[in-house]
Amino acid sequence: MAIAKLKDCLKYESIPHSYQCAHIFGRTKNPLLFTALFNLCFIPDMFASWTDDKKYKDDNEYRLEFRKQFYKKVLENYGRVIRSYNTDKDRIQMYEKIKKANGEEDNLPRWRVSLEKQWGELPTEYDESSDSLKYN
Repeated sequence: MAIAKLKDCLKYESIPHSYQCAHIFGRTKNPLLFTALFNLCFIPDMFASWTDDKKYKDDNEYRLEFRKQFYKKVLENYGRVIRSYNTDKDRIQMYEKIKKANGEEDNLPRWRVSLEKQWGELPTEYDESSDSLKYN
């Protein structure tokens, strides 16, 4: 009986189409955030780019309103977990090591800036006036 129910669940028709699993805050080079459940959402394909914390030249009122409501809900539901991540000792230790890294290579400054962003704090508020996420 259980196997029959499992087979029913695995039928092609029961799998949602045109959805994707997206990273809310990006930062996919940080292994802590790549798999963190508070950084993942299941969203229709057509809205996936609307969740990016970037400005697009074709931004319109619908995209801006969607992004505002989306991030407000994320921060409302996961703010406590995000603040916990921001104060995590392992993350802070790694961030400090990256900031102090030295090297002779020409691309190191750009590499360091990228890593600092990946391991830096996550936003804890949404600023409606500038339509952007606020970092402490």
